[in-house]
Amino acid sequence: MVKYNLNRQQLYRSIRPNSTANTKELQKIRRSVIDPMVKNCPNPTHSGFRFPDSWTSRYTKNSDIALVVTVNYESLYKTRAYAEFVHRQSFRFILYCGPNMSAFTKFVKRHGGLDHVTFLDGGWSGRHGWHTIYRCLTLAMKMRLPVKGYLQVGDDVLVNSKNLSSQPRDKVMIRDSYSKRNLTVVEETENWFHWNKPWGREALIKLFTQLRTSAKFAPSSSVARTMFGDDVHGLSSEEFQSPVPGRTSRDVKRATSRFLENYSANIGSLDIVIHRATDFFFVPESWREDYIILAEIFQYTGVFLEFAFPMLHLGMTRKENVNYVHGVSLWREERNAPWKFYHEDLAFLHPFKSMKDLETKEGLEFFCGSFLERYEAWVHS
Repeated sequence: MVKYNLNRQQLYRSIRPNSTANTKELQKIRRSVIDPMVKNCPNPTHSGFRFPDSWTSRYTKNSDIALVVTVNYESLYKTRAYAEFVHRQSFRFILYCGPNMSAFTKFVKRHGGLDHVTFLDGGWSGRHGWHTIYRCLTLAMKMRLPVKGYLQVGDDVLVNSKNLSSQPRDKVMIRDSYSKRNLTVVEETENWFHWNKPWGREALIKLFTQLRTSAKFAPSSSVARTMFGDDVHGLSSEEFQSPVPGRTSRDVKRATSRFLENYSANIGSLDIVIHRATDFFFVPESWREDYIILAEIFQYTGVFLEFAFPMLHLGMTRKENVNYVHGVSLWREERNAPWKFYHEDLAFLHPFKSMKDLETKEGLEFFCGSFLERYEAWVHS
């Protein structure tokens, strides 16, 4: 096991992505990840994804994308074996991001067979800590991996890797449609739970104040560089300071000015904010620096995830440069049978909860049958 410092966040990674795991390690992975998953299938006719060949391959179908899988709570670390089984076949770079490094380390030691994974400590805690989970994408981007883009998904998102492999890598990817709200309007709480919370309207007002302040900054010299250190909580709204650690005020001014210009052009007003539940978000490598700067500001002001991704995608670029993918997000009783809504044209299905859905006959038949068989055939085509 190797631990790295990443802006005071611990990075757990025991086997580098470009190295070949030894035979003993592969045997542990087979026993702890592959065998139990295949055993769960009603008719286990699969070859274990031709394990271990695909697990040690330098190039996979989506090896040019870094997949960031977020885990909201420590109790969900037990789904890592399932996630590895599903994602490792088509992604070379997989980064898991969640709370509490020590809890994850203990889980890995107890479970076994997961020593090869990369884990980013998102640094949050408590019931609402995951509200700024878009920070996981920031941490992944700071690793500067040799990829064309970064995709963040929730641990309960079933990604259609075949569909993803055909998508362009130079455009932001997000599901289409969102709701709008006016910052100047104080709504009744029952209209939407999050609006009058500290992470809702209040945080958004702080966000636009910070963005406008940063966009107006005028450095006295070309080498002006004032930083707060390693912690985003050192942010300040004073004009003579850089509001993002490790970035010059000139860089921040460029990113925030572009955000305000793009967002205003796309939405029509800086008083209008957009939101929706977003469990699938891709940012091209070319937009990495802008995302890091803007997401740090969003996080500092405490903006809720359901605002962050929708607003960021229309602040980083113009709407015509966005790839709106076809995905399904289910609510209420639809979540009781998510397999009924999956088809080959989807980019993703949310949610498919392994701890619950694989305990049902229908869920197993879907996962081990129509989904897994087609996935395996594509992986090795």
